Amino acid sequence: MDTKALPGQQRALAWSLLIAAMVWLVPANVLPIMAVTDAGSGKASTIADGIWQLFEAGMPGIAIIVFCGQPASAVFQGVGAGGHLLACSPRN
Repeated sequence: MDTKALPGQQRALAWSLLIAAMVWLVPANVLPIMAVTDAGSGKASTIADGIWQLFEAGMPGIAIIVFCGQPASAVFQGVGAGGHLLACSPRN
């Protein structure tokens, strides 16, 4: 992908990339990414399922670390980037 935008189009490119990244957060956190085998039976699991299983297994500290490491940080980064783009946009 060519990221060399013409002057005046950089902001539109930044917004489009930010929107695409935020849209892709949904399938990245909802679609199964791992297989969990418990007592010989396996099932597909998502990040949210893994966090919930850690809470149920009595490991809330690790569950919070996993939550802060993936879903929460990605959303905060997107919100921060959007805020930065809004702050840098010209006022009419």
